Amino acid sequence: DSRVEQLGAQRMTSLVECDTDYQERAELWINAVAGTLSQYASREIESGFSANRELSPASFNLPQQQAIETAAAVETVIPGSYDRSHPLHTRLIANRLLNQEASEKETRHYIFDLANTGLHYEAGDALGVWPTNCPDTVEEILHAVELQPTDIVTLKDHGEITVAEALLRHFEIARITPTILQFVQERSHSDQLETLLKHESKSRLKEWLRGRHLVDLLQEFPVTAGADELVRILKPLQPRFYSISSSPMANPDEVHITVSTVRYPFNGKTRKGVCSSFLADRAELAAEVPIFIQKTAHFRLPVNPDTPIIMVGPGTGVGPFRGFLQERQAIRAKGKNWLLFGEQRADQDFYFQEELEAMQRDGILTRLDTAFSRDQPEKIYVQHRLIEHGSEVWAWLREGAHFYIC
Repeated sequence: DSRVEQLGAQRMTSLVECDTDYQERAELWINAVAGTLSQYASREIESGFSANRELSPASFNLPQQQAIETAAAVETVIPGSYDRSHPLHTRLIANRLLNQEASEKETRHYIFDLANTGLHYEAGDALGVWPTNCPDTVEEILHAVELQPTDIVTLKDHGEITVAEALLRHFEIARITPTILQFVQERSHSDQLETLLKHESKSRLKEWLRGRHLVDLLQEFPVTAGADELVRILKPLQPRFYSISSSPMANPDEVHITVSTVRYPFNGKTRKGVCSSFLADRAELAAEVPIFIQKTAHFRLPVNPDTPIIMVGPGTGVGPFRGFLQERQAIRAKGKNWLLFGEQRADQDFYFQEELEAMQRDGILTRLDTAFSRDQPEKIYVQHRLIEHGSEVWAWLREGAHFYIC
């Protein structure tokens, strides 16, 4: 928006930032309209279109029937196609801890079943996962605002359901938003919150919010709220996205992800990441987990399989490069592959070590450099390895290597 403004475009209306609930549908609509416009443009060119002709919004008006058909196309879900609004409900078939017992990290490798589903992905894509919230957190929040789990709320597209079910599946109940802060301040009449909400206290508020979840706020500043009042101040639950850690050529009936589980202590209690703890603790017990593919435009292997690649993937960032290497192995690509991996300790946090070392022995992984930050007095990270081997990095780039960071 700001770039278009700099270029001298005339503003027709103010910029409004909206929620992302309907992002996928908007993209479908835009693509449908763009396709229609390109057809009109082709006809114009065939009939002697003048490049100097002034274009106006009226010249892009679509016939009413065409607009109706476009809207209908957006509503129609093609069998075997899945997206954010129409996810695939499938089983989690593997949940493997990648760290050793003494590690400070909890990183897990997950595998979802895709057999006979028609869901397709490419190495480099991301997996969208719709989580459910932690039942214990739901219970704590309801207790804090003096609501019964069986109290009824009415939600668009879901009708009347219990407030417990609404909090469990449909709302963000961890993040504290400005709307929630304002609501609690008005109900609690807290001078502390009133001060923190002032514009000049922005940095203090950011620091104060660090580590706090919604339930911490409600326990610190007790307020009462009706069930409908509570859900009105909450944001809709959103999917979480993880780089895919597999290639469909090596795993045609599976999709893999590598996820670091978020857990930390706050005021004597353990607070957890919404989706990472769902995957670690409860997804295997769920009958099905809703997932979908988020395509990536540029995070792709080179079209030419002879092109060398350098992959910098510390921590869970190694995940998509595991997929890249699987794909290059499957297609017998001749291009050289260099991976730089880093974590805390080699004996506890070397993710996919056996697999990567096997690829190195087989000649798939041309070079593997590691940086384990806590294995020596001074901390060493992947950027130190890049500097250390700078001349070789430069030589690979001069050969036309693609450089990836995740």
